[in-house]
Amino acid sequence: MKKLIALAALVTLGAAPVAYGAAARGAGVVGSPHDLYSQANYRGNEGQGRICAYCHTPHHAATTGADYLPLWSKDLSQDTGTFFVAYNSSTINNAESGDVTKDKAIGPTRLCMSCHDGTVAPDQHYGSTGGTGTVLTDDSFGGAGVGAGAAGLTNDHPVGFDYPAVAVGPDTGDPTATDIANAAGNPQDPFIRNPNAYYKNNAFNLQIADRLYAASDGKHYMTCATCHDVHNKKNNYSVAENAGVVANYLVLAPQNNSDLCLSCHIK
Repeated sequence: MKKLIALAALVTLGAAPVAYGAAARGAGVVGSPHDLYSQANYRGNEGQGRICAYCHTPHHAATTGADYLPLWSKDLSQDTGTFFVAYNSSTINNAESGDVTKDKAIGPTRLCMSCHDGTVAPDQHYGSTGGTGTVLTDDSFGGAGVGAGAAGLTNDHPVGFDYPAVAVGPDTGDPTATDIANAAGNPQDPFIRNPNAYYKNNAFNLQIADRLYAASDGKHYMTCATCHDVHNKKNNYSVAENAGVVANYLVLAPQNNSDLCLSCHIK
């Protein structure tokens, strides 16, 4: 399983990009939901038309505060403790889900939360504090918060767990009675496909394993990047969604027929 590289090309863009939301799935970061320069609320003092600069910098990058910092130019989330608290319920068959000593924001997730936890302005970069009152109050830009600090992941899909240790379902098809019996009493789920499964209808034939974060402890964690491609490149679909589905949520499989959910979950 390979480690995700979330670093975009660090280029200076001289011309203003196309309007927000104009970029089709798979067309790249320019004009995508993560093109903050195209959004008047976040353009701020970015006078050179740069897009990558809102997250990355070729010089004077952050070097402390996280395990994964791809030439990072933003402040990290103002998490009140070392670890975010992730979603948990009695139906999650995962021993790590309730372990508060585990870092739920490991890898790319902490970088995502530096915009999406409602404490840091999305346009904060290069030491600039960003626009006043522009912190996110929902999962999407311009909406209302995911919740700041330790509560920031409690109402979202679980992340920060060792996916291969939990997901023991077959690549395709349904689990057998033997699969189900073998998983009984273990922190394993035979109804979640193992990392060799493919994202449904992804044009790049990506496997789940391609989008797990390989940490220094030898485990492979699910993160925000397991479902989303922040640079709007690998979220390209080999089939069209329904005509009414127009939002680009940067997800790696179509929303139509719940292909994204069914890439991992056997339902």
